[in-house]
Amino acid sequence: MIAGQRVNPNELLGKARLSVCEMTDLIAAMVSDLPTVKSVAVDGAGGEISVSLVTGKRIGIAAIPVAHAMNESMNSRLQALDDLFKRCA
Repeated sequence: MIAGQRVNPNELLGKARLSVCEMTDLIAAMVSDLPTVKSVAVDGAGGEISVSLVTGKRIGIAAIPVAHAMNESMNSRLQALDDLFKRCA
């Protein structure tokens, strides 16, 4: 996440539709709270997220490919986030 940037994941989760930047911010904010995550770098405009795990492994996440699921329904949104959490576990 960008230093000083504050994102309220609950506010974004409650929105009916998310822009690419909002989706990227939501994913980054939620992934950054995982105990296995060391740091998160975000390119909101490009929809790219780079996650560094405490194990030293790096994971790239593209928010744009999950855009359809994230905006389809709340259940789809939560499932997409759960799938991303599993990747970072």
